[in-house]
Amino acid sequence: MHKLAATLMIVTALSFGSSVVTTTTANASTWHKGTPKVLRGVWKYSPSGKWKDDVGPMFKLTKTTMKTYGRGSIQGKASYKALGHHKYQVKTKAKGKLPPLNFKFQYVSKHKMRVVGYSQLYKR
Repeated sequence: MHKLAATLMIVTALSFGSSVVTTTTANASTWHKGTPKVLRGVWKYSPSGKWKDDVGPMFKLTKTTMKTYGRGSIQGKASYKALGHHKYQVKTKAKGKLPPLNFKFQYVSKHKMRVVGYSQLYKR
């Protein structure tokens, strides 16, 4: 009798315990309108060496838009998501038939920033 009661208690506990355990996944990084505050401003890359006479690429990030300068100029409304510690992905929908822009930025310090995947350091 005691064996039967103990077995029933164990089965009941296991079935209750397995029904309570559930796994949930959450994607905490969501897209926000505009640009991150730490990246707002004008960021310039100054080429050096044999490329110093070339026009360096430049980014201008305002509260709602991102504009790129260099060999061409593209501007559009921006949205961003945080990728990690001081890393952001910013994308824009360019006007007309131009392709959308999609950049990953890493904020280094108050006056330095880099595009993830490239070694160039941009300065304010």
